[in-house]
Amino acid sequence: MLIYAPKITEILMGKMKNKLQKSHAKKLYVYSRFRLHFILIPIVTSLAFTMHSNTSTASERIGYEAEHTLESPMNARYLALPWIADNFSQNKLRLQTGFNKVSASRFGASTLMLGLEYTLPTSSTGGYLFSIFSDLMQFNQNPGSATFDPAFINKLPFNTPLAVEINDTRGSAQHYGISGARTNTLNHTQSWQYGLILEYYNIEKFAVSFDSSLPDNNFSAVVDYGTKYSSLTPYISFQQKLLSPENFSYTLRILAAWPLPRQGFHGRLSFDNFDRSGSTDSIGNGKHIPDPYLGFGLTVKLPGQKWKIDIGASLNFMLTEGFIHKGINRPVFLNIVWNL
Repeated sequence: MLIYAPKITEILMGKMKNKLQKSHAKKLYVYSRFRLHFILIPIVTSLAFTMHSNTSTASERIGYEAEHTLESPMNARYLALPWIADNFSQNKLRLQTGFNKVSASRFGASTLMLGLEYTLPTSSTGGYLFSIFSDLMQFNQNPGSATFDPAFINKLPFNTPLAVEINDTRGSAQHYGISGARTNTLNHTQSWQYGLILEYYNIEKFAVSFDSSLPDNNFSAVVDYGTKYSSLTPYISFQQKLLSPENFSYTLRILAAWPLPRQGFHGRLSFDNFDRSGSTDSIGNGKHIPDPYLGFGLTVKLPGQKWKIDIGASLNFMLTEGFIHKGINRPVFLNIVWNL
């Protein structure tokens, strides 16, 4: 029996090895299915959510929705700020591409986003992270009833709030700037950065044409929210790498940005011989733009690919933007970063 013991042991070990291999293959299959669902579910949910429109209401002021339509894409840009490099062994250049769309009851905005990021290592665990970005925005319309109650001027020749019918909305804007941050890794899975953004918001035109609904004082007017804003924005973020079997890379990020200074919301009203402009802070109605922001992201990088997609930011934007900016519905955000 002792003579056959090694042979028996070899057979048993072979069977155990085959069983382990089958078990491992089964786990990989289950994980791959989970991984696929993990990637697709937020995207499909986001697409389904965009097909659903919140009930619009004429009680929303034109200026209220216009302000939120302008501020919401700024949050998308904060979510698209550069992620910390996986390692600091070499200089890295990356291209950031994105798309953002928001809608209110009477108008919305579509934004194409583009950025260039550069990591400058100073050691094996840290360095500097720079970026330039430019987001191009187009405003669109949804004609219908609304309420006009301007908060940027007073002493109007009509009583407010005024019931109106929106006829047309036109305009474009550019949000652009540069950022610089100090980055460092705490260990193999955690890293952080703190920095500043110098950002400009050039609203070339955001003109809303409407007719009053007063039977005894019917007139046509245009309110234009075009102006220029600039901010110096401190921000900080923390990243955590998650378990990434099969060379998949998952990274979670929490980010906070605080644009300074807050400013009054500008507007200009024109009709007949009336043409006046102003801002909310100039008449004591407060400083409203831009807003501080807190958000999260979760990137997924596929094996062998030079790009990664931020499915967490898409989900975050979809679920929270309507609460942050009341009146905003069907928010869409897509962000992909490419290693060059």
